[in-house]
Amino acid sequence: MNVALLSRITRAASLVSAFALLAGCAHSAHEVVSQKPYTLQVRFGSNTELARSWDTDAPPSEHYLDTARKLDIDIAAVDAGRVEVRGASLDYRARVDPVQGNTNIAIHLTRTGATYQRTLDTRLSLPLGRWVLISASRDVTDHGGEEIRRGEATYIRILPDPSP
Repeated sequence: MNVALLSRITRAASLVSAFALLAGCAHSAHEVVSQKPYTLQVRFGSNTELARSWDTDAPPSEHYLDTARKLDIDIAAVDAGRVEVRGASLDYRARVDPVQGNTNIAIHLTRTGATYQRTLDTRLSLPLGRWVLISASRDVTDHGGEEIRRGEATYIRILPDPSP
């Protein structure tokens, strides 16, 4: 058999195998998404707006949601994991009860900056779809004779996947 022809046949077989592998990966990715039908959303950060008003039952303001650091993680009904991003790491364990409409969750969030490290550990039950304040603090600093008030907060919620 001609060496050039054999080489072409081998390359064609490799391409067919690669396409089959990619098709299998795409199918597997779809299965993974369908197995994680919830999104854990975490918002954390500080701003001056938080220092003015504090209502633990109220959802975060749109301004806070727009300016806060964001973590969105697809999770299963029973799930655990770890996510690391620049300046933060999150460990979580969640158990969603769609019949009762709530989630039991354990969170360990560590945030680091140039001059600080903050750690949050909490376990709670929260309703699906509703923002819940899990940590808050305020501080006042003197900046050249002017008082600067800042607030810091962490909110979480669990959203069900909107697709059928």
